[in-house]
Formats: sequence, structure tokens, C-alpha cells
Amino acid sequence: MRPVRALAAVALVTALAASACGSDGGADPDAGSGGGADPVAHQAAAGVCRILVAFDRTVAVEVNDASHQITADTDPDRTRALLLEATEDVRAATRFLPQRYAALSIRDDGDAGRLVADASEATAAVEEQLDAIQAELTSGLDDEDSRAILSAVFIDMEKVQSLAQPDQGDYADPALVDQLDTLADCEHTISR
Repeated sequence: MRPVRALAAVALVTALAASACGSDGGADPDAGSGGGADPVAHQAAAGVCRILVAFDRTVAVEVNDASHQITADTDPDRTRALLLEATEDVRAATRFLPQRYAALSIRDDGDAGRLVADASEATAAVEEQLDAIQAELTSGLDDEDSRAILSAVFIDMEKVQSLAQPDQGDYADPALVDQLDTLADCEHTISR
């Protein structure tokens, strides 16, 4: 395995492990800590976290697909082009996030509604980070080889995933906090 692919494989395994946790086991991903969970809190937390799991997977798949085409011998300009294409694919997925959150139809003035609104609003920060990645790939990293370019984009894409995540500390509703604490899909998709 070439060094660039080894780096890509390690980063992808980390990203996929984080985004897939709770979605592939035998446990019910909807199961909270108690049987009488608030249905609105559950719907908001489960919906937001599932959307973020899918988004994290998209980011990981797009960057991994590009990285599979990059070796230590790949021309840096080709590396940039492949990663720019991956960035645009992530941007396309980002643009659908507000619609996906709106489809949850959470009409709650409390923390559950705010969680959905905060997740939707976070897409603006994600777009800004994608703009920064695009700028870095088009007018930066000039003296870097393919390995350094790929490594920089992996780090930048981890920030994309992080910026998409609402912060659990912003919510005080005990029912919502319980759902964010106990739903498996929320484990790696909500900042703590």
C-alpha cells in the first residue's frame, strides 16, 4: 500500500467508524434510556442525528473515492482536481441539509425546535469551510506534494463534519438532552 493510500485508509476508517456507530448494530438506534421518552424530543434528536450520520458518510465516501485515485506519484494538479470534485459533491449534499431538517416538521418553540433550527443554520458555516477548502485547493498548497495536499483536505473535511454538528451544551431540556445522550446515532454527530 502506498503511503498516501495508507494515510487515506486510516483517515477513512476513523471517519466511517465515527459516522457509522450505532447504525449497524443489533441495538435499536431509536432506543433512549427510558421507555417514556418525550416524542418531540425523540423525533428531533433522532431526525437530526440520522441526517448527520448520512452527511458524515457522504463526506467520508467522497474524500475516500478521490483518495483511491491518488498515489505518491499522482501529479499535485491532478490531486487538487480530484479533491475539488469531491468538495463540490460534499457541497451538493450540504445544500440539501436545510430541506432534510425542514422535512422533520418539528414545530416546537423549545429546545427540540431549536436543535433542528441550529442544525439547519450550521450549514452556513459548513459552506464557508467548503469555500476555504476550495480556495486552498485552487490558490494555495502550491509547493505541496500529493500526500500533503490530501492530508490537508482530510483535516479540513473533518472540520466540515464538526461544523455541521449542534452542540449539546446549548440545550437544557432534560428530555432532549437524554435523547442526545442515549441515541446511538447521536454519539458522534453531536458536539459535547
